[in-house]
Amino acid sequence: MFALTDYRTGVVTAASVSAPAAGVGRRNICQSVSATVGRISAAGSFRLNLRDGATGAGTILASWEIGVPNTGDSNSIQLAGLFIMGSANTAMTLEFAANAAANIQSVALVGIIV
Repeated sequence: MFALTDYRTGVVTAASVSAPAAGVGRRNICQSVSATVGRISAAGSFRLNLRDGATGAGTILASWEIGVPNTGDSNSIQLAGLFIMGSANTAMTLEFAANAAANIQSVALVGIIV
């Protein structure tokens, strides 16, 4: 099992966590994700991607949009009961597509290796 978290505040680098490649013939399975974005300088939406691979690379296995309706607000998602399988011997990454210096972002990825 793996449980990974990342928290970013006031930096341009997006929040991201990666489970390392599981090993020859083994796969990472995403069981739950959670993410929060807040304290933004303007209303908008933020893309959260689950990747079959390293940060910024690899196929997007699933994607969610987190909307923040008003300046200064925050929003989050928590999704459990997932069974999203990655490729054999490949990292799995949960990451926001972008960030701005006025934002707070956090991500958490929980899964198993089979």
